[in-house]
Amino acid sequence: MTDYVDVTVDVLGQTYPAKIQRDLKFRGLVQEIRKEFAEELKQANLEHERFALWLKGGFGTLDLDKTIMDIGVNRKLVFGTEAEAPRRKVFSCPRERIMMMPSVRIGEMLGLKLVEERTKREYEINWMPIVIGREGFIDMGDIRQRGIDEHIHPEAITVSRDHAALVERDGQYYIVPLRRDNPTYLANLNERLEYERAYMLQAGDKIRLGDNPGIVLTFTRT
Repeated sequence: MTDYVDVTVDVLGQTYPAKIQRDLKFRGLVQEIRKEFAEELKQANLEHERFALWLKGGFGTLDLDKTIMDIGVNRKLVFGTEAEAPRRKVFSCPRERIMMMPSVRIGEMLGLKLVEERTKREYEINWMPIVIGREGFIDMGDIRQRGIDEHIHPEAITVSRDHAALVERDGQYYIVPLRRDNPTYLANLNERLEYERAYMLQAGDKIRLGDNPGIVLTFTRT
């Protein structure tokens, strides 16, 4: 196995192919890029800015103590100032509003799935909105539930039956925590989401329902 990984890095609007060491932390990569492009950054009056890396088409900045091997298959990076990093769209979404949404079959062509991390079991999402939680009866009107079977996933015992919801808005999909007392996490699994706030999802996002170990689900969209 080679010690280097092929990536692309966007710097000042230009895309550059690069080979980086598998075990190089992003903190070190930021330092290398600053050194390589020192003159260009100076000309752009950016030499004193705080810089970060993020995934092209993604949200938020990468953890500087992680390496390229920690982020999956997306090897397209963007280097820029922390202020330039794209932010995840968020809006208020009370439980009562979700219950009033019409239940719509979206079909299988969209390829929406939640994939449980440990067993790789796939849970297809064919309706919107939909409640995610441990299997069992819940009263959410006409809203359907995508239940997690605790016999297959013993960790689901820490998950509420109405733990979170997936909703659609303008062709984008969002995760909404429905329990104030039982957390939902996103992205690096340390970002606790606010109760009844909708957070935009992108393919590959990891969602953890409940505290450790909880259930970790990857949102996929083909």
